[in-house]
Amino acid sequence: MRDLKDHAVGISLSTVISLASVVGILWVFVQPVMVAQVSDEIKDQLHKQIIDEQRPLESAFKAIIRNSINVSKRAIAQLEYRKDHDPDSWTAEHARTLADRYLEVQALEEAYREL
Repeated sequence: MRDLKDHAVGISLSTVISLASVVGILWVFVQPVMVAQVSDEIKDQLHKQIIDEQRPLESAFKAIIRNSINVSKRAIAQLEYRKDHDPDSWTAEHARTLADRYLEVQALEEAYREL
């Protein structure tokens, strides 16, 4: 009778060891899938949060750029008026400033379109 009991315990241990190795093998295959799924969910949540936080900043940048464009266009109008109505006081510095303002408006409008 004792031999049978020892034999039953031996079978139980071998069964447990077999199951543990199966669980270990399954964990090796299932764990990366679980990690990838959780990573994708976290990535999606972070992406949504960043987009939500980016909208007000984008609107603010657009307003700042639009204001800068308007200021530069007013400066261009002033310089052109001075050039047309007071050509005697028009200098090379004024011409450089006018050219710089045109370039500035072009760059700002391009930046505005990119936003």
